[in-house]
Amino acid sequence: TLGVRRQQIMRNSLPRKMKTIKLHNGDVRIKLVYTDESEFKLIPEYEDCRKLAEETNEPLINIYHQAQTEAKKQFN
Repeated sequence: TLGVRRQQIMRNSLPRKMKTIKLHNGDVRIKLVYTDESEFKLIPEYEDCRKLAEETNEPLINIYHQAQTEAKKQFN
C-alpha cells in the first residue's frame, strides 16, 4: 500500500542576543545563546564568516576561529 506518515514536531529555541565584533579584516556578528541564567555560548554567524573568507581568501575555519577567540575576549 502507499501511505504517508505525518507527525508534528515542536521546537523550543534558547534565548539569544546578537552582537558584532571587529576582526582585523572585517566585522562578524556573534550569537550569545543563553543555556541557563548564568551560562552562554558564543557562536559566530556562519554567513558573516563565509562572506569574510571569500573577500579575504582566508579559509573559513580560520575566520570562524578568529571570531570565536575575539568574542571570548570581549564577552567573558
